[in-house]
Parts: sequence; C-alpha cells; structure tokens
Amino acid sequence: MSTCKRPVPWDTGSAKRLLLLPAPGPCATGYDVRSLYVETFWLPVIGPSATCLARAVARMLDVGPQGVTVCMDDLAASIGLAAGTGRHSVFRRTLRRCIAFGIAQPAGFDPAASADFAGTNASDSEPQGALLMVYFARYLPPIGPRMLAALPQRLRSLHETLEPLSEEERQGGDNGT
Repeated sequence: MSTCKRPVPWDTGSAKRLLLLPAPGPCATGYDVRSLYVETFWLPVIGPSATCLARAVARMLDVGPQGVTVCMDDLAASIGLAAGTGRHSVFRRTLRRCIAFGIAQPAGFDPAASADFAGTNASDSEPQGALLMVYFARYLPPIGPRMLAALPQRLRSLHETLEPLSEEERQGGDNGT
C-alpha cells in the first residue's frame, strides 16, 4: 500500500460490519502502527482518530491474524467515536482517511455475508448489512518528504536528527502496549 494519496470517492455503503484483514505483502516492514515513531510523526498528519483506528485494528489482528469480523458501531465506540450509520459519520470519515493515506485498502463487499442480517438490498452489489472487507497495514513506512514538510518545524528538526532505527525498534519494540 502506498502513502499520502488523495482521497478517492469510496463509500462504505450500507455495510454495518467489517472484515479486517492484514495487508497483503511483506508482513513486517516499516514502523509498527503502535510505535513511538507513528505517534510522533504520523499522528499529526493523519489525525488522532485514524491513529487510534489503526492501532485498534493492529491489536485485533494480533489476536486474529487471519482476519477479524467486527460491527462498525462497536469498533467506533472502542476508539471513542460516536456510533453512526450515516455516510458522513465520524467513524466512516476516519475509515476513509485511513484509506486516503494508504493505511487501509478496501477489498470490496461480501454479499453472501449479509444473510444473517434482515433488510432489503441497497443494490445487487451492496446488500443491506453487507460485510465490508478492508485490508489494514500494521506497519507504516517512514513519513514522506511532502508530509514531513507539513509538520511543525520542531518535529521536522527532530525527524532530521533521528538515527536509523534497528529492525526491532521499527517493528514496535517501543510500542507501549
């Protein structure tokens, strides 16, 4: 997954549940989303809600590495966001922000997974209560030059003084969990 993309017109539709999956590809490259690096340099760029969401998903994927199914409202509440099913709810905006910055990548809807939900179809490809599949990165690359330029001078200076971290440090050796 790449970083710092422009938001794409992507919609969670009528989905009420998420299937959270680990991002495909190398499983442990970059900085763990729970690391001090992410908190210091990524958080000011992506915001606290997106950071909390990425960290919550990483914890869930630690327990269920093959994927975890969650209710959107429950996940929103677990990170301190109001539950809401509307297109412009805070949680759905947070999820779209994670997608815009390459932390998450939508994998589509699973219409078959909606069988246990009552309701009528919103469309053939997006049934009411559909399960939305989303890949989440558990590791983020070093912040890019464009995002670094948007940080306050104090953080830019701190970033410049960083020595390359060991593999253990990048992968969450200082994740505070």
